[in-house]
Amino acid sequence: MIEKEEKKYSDDDFLSTIEAAELLSVSRTTLNYWVRNYSLPCEKTPGGRYKIKYIDLKKFLALHNQQNRTKLRRKSTKYKIAIIEPNQDTKKKYNDWLIEYYGVRLVNNIEKPIKELINFNPDIIIMEADLRSNETDGFKILDLIKAEHELNQKLIIFISNKYDEDDVVRALDSGACEYVRKPIGETELNARVKSVLRYFVNI
Repeated sequence: MIEKEEKKYSDDDFLSTIEAAELLSVSRTTLNYWVRNYSLPCEKTPGGRYKIKYIDLKKFLALHNQQNRTKLRRKSTKYKIAIIEPNQDTKKKYNDWLIEYYGVRLVNNIEKPIKELINFNPDIIIMEADLRSNETDGFKILDLIKAEHELNQKLIIFISNKYDEDDVVRALDSGACEYVRKPIGETELNARVKSVLRYFVNI
């Protein structure tokens, strides 16, 4: 069996997020999140992708490294969560459950939420699959979010009354991090949020 040769970089080499993620054994989503929220230095290609200089990556890790584990310090004190939910009572419950620990924004225009989401710049989007609209649904909104350059790395928790395997696969393949079936209680919702942050952001 031929062992894979370890690639070596010089300080002036530029790495794609895929190469940097493989080097650090983290997900590409995590790398993009560090760029957007923790000021990891980078440059953008003409196609809008990030490239990271190896020396900048080393300095960034040295700054945040403690006992060989990357621990990142947020710019602000709270992660921000946007909620897309058509039911006012449910929306209020989610807000009440999360507001103590997170900055929460209840999206008003659930059929066309992109502008609100860009302005708020959330870390996590919690969204309902059934928006009770003849014009759109959660899956279409999910596709719009992932097509928007300023939002396509956001962490998304998809919530639905229906738990059909095809819908679960469709949501996850479209970029959702979690697919959760209603009803969901306070303890579970907080646990889901913490799980997504722990897995994708390495908190």
